[in-house]
Formats: sequence, C-alpha cells, structure tokens
Amino acid sequence: MERMERIIILVDPPGLITRLACLLLRPFMRIASGTFREEPKSGIGLLNYVRLSRYESGALDPGMMVFCKGTKNRVDSGIRCHIPIFGGWRNYAVLDRSDSGTGAWYVGFQHPGNLLTEVCRERNTLPTRMLVGSRDVAFFGIDNETRRQIPIRLIKTGRIGEGGAYSKSPLR
Repeated sequence: MERMERIIILVDPPGLITRLACLLLRPFMRIASGTFREEPKSGIGLLNYVRLSRYESGALDPGMMVFCKGTKNRVDSGIRCHIPIFGGWRNYAVLDRSDSGTGAWYVGFQHPGNLLTEVCRERNTLPTRMLVGSRDVAFFGIDNETRRQIPIRLIKTGRIGEGGAYSKSPLR
C-alpha cells in the first residue's frame, strides 16, 4: 500500500464523441458477442482505454491485484481477439472493489513484466467483467475520487454465452 501513497493515476472518463461512437457500435458489439442474453463489450478498446506510463505501472501494488491465468484461444491478438463470433476470447473474470469504499472505480489490466498496462476509462459502480485472453493477466482498480489504487477481488469466472448471475454486468 505504501507504494501507491506516492502516486496518483489520472483517469479521465470518455468524452462525448467516444460515448457516441460506443453507443452507435452497441448493436454490432451485441452481435459480435454471439449472444443477446448478455451485456456486450462496452465500447472500443482504442477509445476506452488509456495506457499507463512505466512509472505508473511500476508503482502498482501486486498485493491489491487479482491474477488470472491465460486461457487457450483460437485467436491470440488483433481486433479479432475481442470478437467471440470470430474465435475471440470468451473467458472473463468478474471483479469488484474489496475495500470499504462504495464509490465509482476504474478497472485496469497489466501483463507480466509490465509490458502493457492499461485502464478502462469507464467508471464502475457495480461488479464488472474483464476478458481473460491467452496471456496471464493481473487486474487492478483505481478509485474515482482519490485516483489511487484500491484492492479488488475476484467474484467468479465465466464464459460469454453461458449466462449466469453476472451476465448482465458490464463487460469492459
């Protein structure tokens, strides 16, 4: 926890144009998910995620993260990995903040070796789903007010198309 006392991570919510683009793409995202019973992936990764600097990535506390093992997938990279009907990732982790806070928070991911660390710019107030791809991944949370890392917890794992209690939770 001491590591995060030194750094604040600024995450700006998506702007009007990004929100409109995501809204217009929503029907396509629902079709791309291969199921109409579940909440589709929200938005476009390029627009909804912000990459952290090496300094910010290095300041994240692994003790507050959730670690997930990568899964075997037919598609490992590129835009297709986010489109289940084209063989993309279907496995997800349901995450929520595990501190005593009740306010909005952001979820992010980090691949081993800090090669890629990004934060979703959409605020969460409820448990959220994050895709688990071919590589091992660590998920982390950032509090909306303090802009500091918060501990998060894994509620459960699931697969797109299998329904379940969290199938309507946001998929980031």
